[in-house]
Amino acid sequence: MVHVARLLRRWLNDQRGAYLIQFAVLLPVLLISVVGGFEVWKIVSLKTSLHNGVYQSARYLAVNAPNSFSTDPWQLMAHDFIGRVIGDSTFKDSIRGWEVLIEPPGNPSSNGSVCSYRYTVHATMRIAVNIPFLSNGVTVQDSVSGIPIC
Repeated sequence: MVHVARLLRRWLNDQRGAYLIQFAVLLPVLLISVVGGFEVWKIVSLKTSLHNGVYQSARYLAVNAPNSFSTDPWQLMAHDFIGRVIGDSTFKDSIRGWEVLIEPPGNPSSNGSVCSYRYTVHATMRIAVNIPFLSNGVTVQDSVSGIPIC
C-alpha cells in the first residue's frame, strides 16, 4: 500500500511533458490568430485599393466630365478607371466581383452644362476570405462625391 501511495505521489508531482501539453493547447489559437490576421490584412488592403480607385475615378470625372446627364458615359469612365486600379492590387485573385454605380449630376442648368452639379461614385466589391463562418465572403463599399470642374 505504501508502494502505491509513493508511486501515486511521484506521478502527481511529475512535471515532464507539461510544456508539450501547453504547446498543444495553444497551437490552434496561435494558428487561427496568424491566419485571421492575414485575412484581415487582405480585406483592408483591398478596401484601400477600392477607395483609391473610387477617389481617382471621381477626380478624373471632375476634370474630364462628360457633357451628358445620362448615366452611361459616367458609368463607363468610372468602371474602367476603378477596374484598372483594382487590377493592380496584390490580392486581385480574391475579388469575386465588383460593381460601380454613378449618380450623375441632377437637373441640367440653364446652359445645358453639367457644371456645378454634384455627382457620386459608389463602388461595391465582394471578397473571398478563408475565415470560418464567412463562407459568403466580405463585401466592402466606398463612395466619393465630386463637382465637375468646368
